[in-house]
Amino acid sequence: MEFYKKSPVTNIEYNTFNVVRILNVKQAAFYVYKGLKILHIELSTDKYTDEPVLVFYFDRTESKKVFDEWCTRREMN
Repeated sequence: MEFYKKSPVTNIEYNTFNVVRILNVKQAAFYVYKGLKILHIELSTDKYTDEPVLVFYFDRTESKKVFDEWCTRREMN
């Protein structure tokens, strides 16, 4: 199933079923550093603290390798 949405923030059209949502700003910065495009950014609320958080959307397929690299990097620290 495919459902496309156009981000009013980035003006990029993306498949809502093929995204990952990242709340960790350092992780999102790492993804961008590795060359991934931010598809969309939105403001949300943390369900535990009720504080505002930014949610970064990335393409799931394109981010898989970078996610693995992020996890490996985290294990080394």
